[in-house]
Amino acid sequence: MRFFHLQNRKRNYTHPQHPQYAYLDYTEKRTPPNRLQVFTYNIQFAKKVRPAVELIESNENLKHADIVLLQEMDAEGVMHICDTLGYNYVYYPAVRHPNHGRDFGNAILSKWPIGEHKKLILPHVERTKLQRIAVLADIHVGDRKILVICIHLGVWLKTAYRTLQMKRVVSEIPEREKYCIIGGDFNTLTKRNYHATIDPLIHGGFDLATKNIAWSYKHWYILNRKTSLDHIFTRGARLIQTDKVASRKKPSDHYPIWVQLELDD
Repeated sequence: MRFFHLQNRKRNYTHPQHPQYAYLDYTEKRTPPNRLQVFTYNIQFAKKVRPAVELIESNENLKHADIVLLQEMDAEGVMHICDTLGYNYVYYPAVRHPNHGRDFGNAILSKWPIGEHKKLILPHVERTKLQRIAVLADIHVGDRKILVICIHLGVWLKTAYRTLQMKRVVSEIPEREKYCIIGGDFNTLTKRNYHATIDPLIHGGFDLATKNIAWSYKHWYILNRKTSLDHIFTRGARLIQTDKVASRKKPSDHYPIWVQLELDD
């Protein structure tokens, strides 16, 4: 009976465009910068959004971010963050998650105008049968257009399928796209999964900006000190700084990780 109940609460959103949520009217009244502050944050099931906002507001490397990538979000949580902190956003749920019966998906937030955006359903599913997606959005910072991609991969996905998923993402990026940022929770728990996930992006001309970030999950640190689950990749930008925010507050089971980037001319 429990299995039947959970199955009824699960739904993959297989339509290529819907559901989607967006707010695109926020205007940042300042000179477009050469440097961008970006962070990615998996806020576990969007359960503690208000404490997450407090953490963001309390940290200098998070509260002034130009671009934010969020995972495990619902629409209400995304709207609260954007209303409180002042952001444009696009949000696509991937599924209605059986753990809580609410939407579960990825969001891109920006201080700058957002142009075209879409959801990319990733091929193959893990044994939970829950689909995963990437959210893509063009962000216009002055006269520069930056393609931003927010990703959340599964934990138990087969290694070969990870590679195929990442190759699918890379195939969506035009060769002429000068500026691109890809980030999120890649769930690279093992060395094999790490390389299956990272290598297609490296071969696609991306740099792993957060390669020196240690374990970004709040548990199992002793066993995983040399790897991470969350990553940010860049193309057309130079890394200035990067770090994670390991707070004693516990809005999530992940730590936010951030980068400061300088865009190439």
